[in-house]
Amino acid sequence: MYDNNIIQLIRPNIRKLILPTAGLVLMTTLVIALSFHSKKTVTATETAATPHQANPTQSHWQTVNVQAGDNLADIFTRLGLSQQQLQDILAIKPINDALNDLQPNDKLEFLIGPNNIVQQLNYPVNYIQDLHITRVGDNYKTTIVQQTPEVKLKTISGAITTSFAKDAVKAKLHPKQVKEFMQIFADEINFKRDVKKGDRFSVVYETYYDDNATVGSGDIVAAELVNRGKTYRAIRYADAQGHYRYYTPNGDNLQRAFVRSPVAYGNVSSAFALKRLDPVARQFVHAHKGVDFAAPIGTPIRATGEGRIIFAGVKNGYGNTIVIAHNNRYRTLYAHMDHFAKGIQRGMKVETGQLIGYVGATGRVTGPHLHYEFLVNGAPNNPLTVAFPRARAVAAVCRQKFTEKAQQLMALLGPSSQTLRLTENTAEPSLIQQ
Repeated sequence: MYDNNIIQLIRPNIRKLILPTAGLVLMTTLVIALSFHSKKTVTATETAATPHQANPTQSHWQTVNVQAGDNLADIFTRLGLSQQQLQDILAIKPINDALNDLQPNDKLEFLIGPNNIVQQLNYPVNYIQDLHITRVGDNYKTTIVQQTPEVKLKTISGAITTSFAKDAVKAKLHPKQVKEFMQIFADEINFKRDVKKGDRFSVVYETYYDDNATVGSGDIVAAELVNRGKTYRAIRYADAQGHYRYYTPNGDNLQRAFVRSPVAYGNVSSAFALKRLDPVARQFVHAHKGVDFAAPIGTPIRATGEGRIIFAGVKNGYGNTIVIAHNNRYRTLYAHMDHFAKGIQRGMKVETGQLIGYVGATGRVTGPHLHYEFLVNGAPNNPLTVAFPRARAVAAVCRQKFTEKAQQLMALLGPSSQTLRLTENTAEPSLIQQ
């Protein structure tokens, strides 16, 4: 279990580093430490992302500059590092989220020991946070090295003349924030189809200052989109567990309770159907109650919604299977797994996006894939088209504080660019304990 007395994060400017709720069991030792960001404990020599030819009995540092299209698996392969080490590192949810968002020109520093064992991996997650992963025995100790800069809120507004992405960048919004804005309203607006010339947008986001100099920008804390005369607004707020979500000014959650796919990379090899040709028996059989995602063995599988595992074991022709109950109405099933993630067992709670296992070819199959089912009141539904419910709204006990904050932020969603220094009255709590 996580030790709630030592897991603390200063209000992160990237939500992906927020830890899952207590209940996730990890073999890995996880320690989050807060210290000054700009002091690097290691100086690494710039090298290409190719396997190092140093003495295999000695440890050596190697720096990798991320190229367009790179992911961590590609980099591990080029460095000659084992996929088991990759899985061990990615098994930690906040670490996985950070390292799955690698961008071109990002820098990774590897300390590679004898037998190509990763002894340390350093990654600057953003302007104010460095991620240090250190191997201790067979486990990893993880540290966030973080500076606490002065935080101000800045507003940028603009009008659509060509497309939202182009016009937002022209208005000086960072590309990551453009992506974040589109994700916030993804369930409300199709940005390719619905956004038209003359629509307007406004964004309030965090900027970071050190000695009065801007050192970077952070998350969007409020957003507005006027689309064909209809206004959509979003307010960022931390729930009771310290997880940041986006809500309407009335406190309704803008996010859905589920995500569509349990695998990040995988093609639909067999769709949901009331009647289908069985690939093994070569005859038409009963309905295919789920969707099959073809993916290589070992591809990570993640829970599509928060809930509790009610089954984790071998299930007839399904092979290694996990079933998650999300409440009395919804269940999801994940079948043909190669193996389960560390610590996964019946009765434990899981969060949306939490690693639960790996694609395999167990049970009655013709090749490696994930069979995924989405059940509503016990009846199978097409996971790719079923209407998802909204995630939980702001809790009643938090409504007054949320309303006060929402009013402050909405006042900043104006037509002109402006900056507000955060004070004790407008800042969110500086320390969140999980």
